[in-house]
Amino acid sequence: MCGLMNLMFILNIFNIIFSSIKLREKELEILKSIGMSKRQIIKMLIIEGIFYGTIGIICGVSISIGISYLLYLLMSNTIVDTFKIAILNIIMSTIITYVIIAIIVIISQRKETKDIINKIKI
Repeated sequence: MCGLMNLMFILNIFNIIFSSIKLREKELEILKSIGMSKRQIIKMLIIEGIFYGTIGIICGVSISIGISYLLYLLMSNTIVDTFKIAILNIIMSTIITYVIIAIIVIISQRKETKDIINKIKI
């Protein structure tokens, strides 16, 4: 179940970032024409991806902590232990999220660059 949710998350982030690059194709070409290097464009897209990831992490962590606490309250008469937040798991998932976003941005940029080169050849 968790693996399927992670796969859906990765595909969703890939779709958001790739669609953003595809929709802004002309804008990226203009930035290249005025002297922005490929590295600077990738850096810009990674920062944008980090922004998307940060918003997703804040929303996801807030909602998951809230739901976990509600479940704890519902089962508090059967559970003897106190409510604890898994900070290490949150940190690990945050780091993994940012790594996945960076990889997706680089893959999307390479694919988009190949598409632009193929358009020029035709």
